[in-house]
Amino acid sequence: MFKGSQIVIGRKVDDQILTALDTGTLGNSATASTDALGMFYHGLSALGYGNALSVADGDITLVCSIGFYANLAKTKEFVNKEYVDVTRLNNGIPTQMRMERFMRVNIIVHNGISGAGTSSEKCFMFHRDAVGHAIDKETFNPLFGFNEEQNYSWVRCSSYMAAAKLQNGGIIQLLHDGSAYATTTV
Repeated sequence: MFKGSQIVIGRKVDDQILTALDTGTLGNSATASTDALGMFYHGLSALGYGNALSVADGDITLVCSIGFYANLAKTKEFVNKEYVDVTRLNNGIPTQMRMERFMRVNIIVHNGISGAGTSSEKCFMFHRDAVGHAIDKETFNPLFGFNEEQNYSWVRCSSYMAAAKLQNGGIIQLLHDGSAYATTTV
């Protein structure tokens, strides 16, 4: 139960960061595309032109949909060992999942992005200094216990937290068409 409440807090953090990213006004195009690799390179270029290039390894993060990731995985560059530092296949067997990295960019696949599974998924590439999130550690108050009279366990976890856009030039919205990967009724 306690782990479940931590997961709920984690989802709230994700939602706040995605909402802050969604306030960015820069994008790769006004129309959605399925060219994930092209959008990836466009995002890197746009961040560079906006003076938000990576200073340290891992400063740039891509938050993308499952469809974006699937289109990216179709490219030979994404699976080529010259570009990646984590192999995806070991003797034909998928390796254990962890933070994906491609061309020094952290890749997070998230199902909570706006428009997931539609023709207008909002994926984001951003510099770590472009968005901030804070949690008030003093008021973070996880409690758990057991009510003997009613014979049930309980857990409560509350916190004050917020996310904000810090640098508009460090956030690029990548509009992706993920409708091909959406489920259909048969």
